Amino acid sequence: MEILNFHQSYEQEIINKTKKATIRLGDKTDKYRDGQQVMIAVVKHDFRQDKIGEAIIEKSYSKQLKDLVEEDLAGESEDVNSREKLKLALSKLHGVPIGNNALVTVIKFYFI
Repeated sequence: MEILNFHQSYEQEIINKTKKATIRLGDKTDKYRDGQQVMIAVVKHDFRQDKIGEAIIEKSYSKQLKDLVEEDLAGESEDVNSREKLKLALSKLHGVPIGNNALVTVIKFYFI
């Protein structure tokens, strides 16, 4: 079973099941497909993986960051509720500047 990992800063949203979407850098549609069952895990600072539960991927699709609309961001965390905030978060996570033309994958999921 594929694992959908989240940074520990999102742990409460995962535990509370309020996070229902994630946007990842690059095209991940081959790895995360519509209807696929995945394990949801939180990765700690010591790289330990805490498995929280399982989910079904409702939709997985790629587009350029500049083409994201409000619907794409729905279900994401508050810290990435706009394209600009998402760009900053992805830049921080990957350690490189992320431009508007970057390809991202929107993954919508629901817990089971």
